[in-house]
Amino acid sequence: MLSKVKLFELGDPAFMLAIVRYLRPIIYMASDFILRRGEYSENMCFIRSGKVEILASDDLTPIAYLEEGAYFGEIGIVFDMKRSASVRAMTVCVISAIAKQEILTILKNFPDHFEFL
Repeated sequence: MLSKVKLFELGDPAFMLAIVRYLRPIIYMASDFILRRGEYSENMCFIRSGKVEILASDDLTPIAYLEEGAYFGEIGIVFDMKRSASVRAMTVCVISAIAKQEILTILKNFPDHFEFL
């Protein structure tokens, strides 16, 4: 799964290993909200399987779709802000999540990767 993530195309295996160490799997059913707009940003998520939709501020209108290999939740982490959009599972999804503090610590050690978020 991680080999499909654009963030890891920089080719530094140490960065990928640092991330993998802290990933935890979470399963969502179709129609479950994974993130809600306005919540504090506590995790960055990678889609291992399934499909999600990014919703407009009305939480009804899809503005984007993401599938296996995509990631989301990075904006709130990088800019230390509340969630700017809601994310809802369209199918059963397996998400690998990493906590905010863990990803920020890793990015301090790999500053070249920060700009790709």
